[in-house]
Amino acid sequence: MSAYAFPIKIALLLFPILAFFLALHLLIKEYRKYGSFPLVKGFLVYSFIFYLLCAYFLVILPLPAKSEVAQLTTQKIQLQPFANVGRFLSETVLDVRNPSTYLPSLKQGVVLEPLFNIVLTIPFGVYLRYYFNVSFKKTILFSFCLSLFFELTQLTGLYFIYPRPYRLADVDDLINNTLGGVIGYSLAPIAEKILPTRGEIDTISFKKGQRVTLTRRFVALFIDWMVISSVTSIVSAFTPIKIGNGLLANTSLRIVQIILYFMVLPSLWNGQTVGKKLVKIRIVQQEGSLANFKNYFKRYAWFYGITTILNTGILYFNQQFNYYNSAERFGQLTMIYLGFFFAFALVLLGLLVVMGIEYMMHHHFYYERLSKTKEINQIKR
Repeated sequence: MSAYAFPIKIALLLFPILAFFLALHLLIKEYRKYGSFPLVKGFLVYSFIFYLLCAYFLVILPLPAKSEVAQLTTQKIQLQPFANVGRFLSETVLDVRNPSTYLPSLKQGVVLEPLFNIVLTIPFGVYLRYYFNVSFKKTILFSFCLSLFFELTQLTGLYFIYPRPYRLADVDDLINNTLGGVIGYSLAPIAEKILPTRGEIDTISFKKGQRVTLTRRFVALFIDWMVISSVTSIVSAFTPIKIGNGLLANTSLRIVQIILYFMVLPSLWNGQTVGKKLVKIRIVQQEGSLANFKNYFKRYAWFYGITTILNTGILYFNQQFNYYNSAERFGQLTMIYLGFFFAFALVLLGLLVVMGIEYMMHHHFYYERLSKTKEINQIKR
C-alpha cells in the first residue's frame, strides 16, 4: 500500500500550487458564462483535477535513479492482448475447490495489477458522464486516450528524461483502463442521486450570477492591477521615461495609474475595465444609465483615496529608515514605524468592517453611494 500512498502524498503537496494557477482561469471562465462559481461546482472541478494528478503520479512514481534505469534489461513493451489472463492462470495460487486459497490469490500481483488499472479510471468515467455529460462512445474514446497517454509516458521513459523505460508499457493496461472508464460511466447515475445534476448546478450558477458578488468584483480588481503592473513594466522597459523610487514619484505614479485606468478608460469603454470586461460586469449610475467621468472620479477618489494616503505614509517611513543609521535614531524610528503600522491595521480593519456591514445591509459600498454608481451583471440567458 505504501507504493500507492506515496504518489497520493505528492499529489496532495502539489495540488494547492496547481489549483492556484488554475483558479483565475476557471473563475474567469465561469463568471463569463454564468456569473458565479458555486461551491459545489468548485468541489467537482477541483476534485477532478486532483484525481487526474493522483492518477498521473501513480503511473510515474516513484522515480528511480538514471543510473539504475540505464542498467535495466527488462522488457519495454508488451503488445499481446490479454496476456495477463495467461499470467493469472500460470501463476495464481487459486484453487476453486479450496476456499483457503481465495484470499491469498487476491493478494497476488497477477490479480492486483489488472484490478488496479481498472479501478484507476473508474472515477474518470464517472466524471465524464456525470459532470461533463459525455456520451458512452466518447467515454470509451477518452478513457482509451487517457490510458494511451499513461502508456506513452512509460514507454518514452518519462518523455525521454530517462535513457529507457523504467516501467512496462502494456497493451493490457489500455484494455483495463478503458474498461474502468466504462464501469465508471455505468456507475455515474449513483452520483446523480447523491449530488445535484449538472443542469441543476448550472441553473444555480446562473441565478447567483444575476447579482454581482464580492468574489467576482475581487477577481476583476485583481486582473485590473495585473494589467496596470504589466503595462507599467512594459512602458518602463521600452521607453526612455524613467520613474524614480522616491516618495513623490511613487505617489504620482499611483495617482496617474488610477486616473487613466479607472476613470478615463471606463469613460471610453462603456463603463468597463479589462477585469470587468472579462467577468462581464459594468459600472452604471444608480438609476441604470451610463456613468460618466465625474461618476468614476468620485467613485475611485473615495475608493483609492484612503489607500493612497496610507501607501504614501508607508513609503515615507521607509524613506526615513534609509536616512537614519544611528542606533538611537533607528530605535526611535522603529517605535514610530510600529505605531504607524498598528494604526494602519486598525484603519484598514475598521474600513473593511464598515464596508462589509454596509454591503450586507445594502449590497453596495460607501464609495458607490457617494458616487451614485453601481456594478451590474452583463450576462444574458
